[in-house]
Amino acid sequence: MLSLEPGLAERFDSALDCVRAGVYSSHRPLKAIAAEMDTSVSTLSRKLAAHPDDPRHFTLADLEQYVCATGDTTPISWLVARYMQPAADRRQ
Repeated sequence: MLSLEPGLAERFDSALDCVRAGVYSSHRPLKAIAAEMDTSVSTLSRKLAAHPDDPRHFTLADLEQYVCATGDTTPISWLVARYMQPAADRRQ
């Protein structure tokens, strides 16, 4: 059964914010996470920065690699909390 953390959808503005928090608060170095995602540290950093003029964007494939590399399913839980629960349930 899926158990959602209370306030998850309110704590983060986006699924990418969940990924950023997971990467930058991890006990593992950024270079280890990037290597497991089969990308460079600079590319991962640029994707996480999400600068609108940067052609590198964090994609759904990147999200899958992130989850596989870290085991962190928080971004998926955020998506479920944000889009699959009625607003009245989220307020409780």
